[in-house]
Amino acid sequence: MASKVLAAAYNAVGGPKDPVMGADGYMAGPTDAGRYRVARYGRHSSVRYRGWSTFLWRSPVKDEGGKVLVMHNGEWTDVEKYGLTRTAIIETTKSLYGVAKVPNKWVFNDFGHLTVYLYRDRNNNGRMDGNERIHGDSSIRRQATRLRRHSARRLSSTNRTVVCTSSPAI
Repeated sequence: MASKVLAAAYNAVGGPKDPVMGADGYMAGPTDAGRYRVARYGRHSSVRYRGWSTFLWRSPVKDEGGKVLVMHNGEWTDVEKYGLTRTAIIETTKSLYGVAKVPNKWVFNDFGHLTVYLYRDRNNNGRMDGNERIHGDSSIRRQATRLRRHSARRLSSTNRTVVCTSSPAI
């Protein structure tokens, strides 16, 4: 039987002190104080942040006939469907990586190559259940099933704990 091991504990403060409208059109506010555990980690596809963050990090990319296609949900998808252009991709690649080309893997997701999904363990049983949910972007909850199909790995909640004690920003 696996024993519980505290992998790491961190004090954390996130978000602005007072709620404000973000540049992206969504409210930003202080992170709720509490104890958080890792539910899972994996590559993130955002519904809220369409475009650059729609596609999972390192998804295959094809440049065919002037169209940029990215493997998304099991099919090749034209980036123009999400408001991106071949020119914008080439310019961004040049700006970030110093090479003016369409890359063969998607390397533009704002959430990076790995996203860690946390939840508040309200009943302190080490499992996400009851009224516990992934903390943060509400689109994450809608995508949980899709994430499991796409290389999201689960951390065993019986042997890994990350504790974040959060307080309002100063």
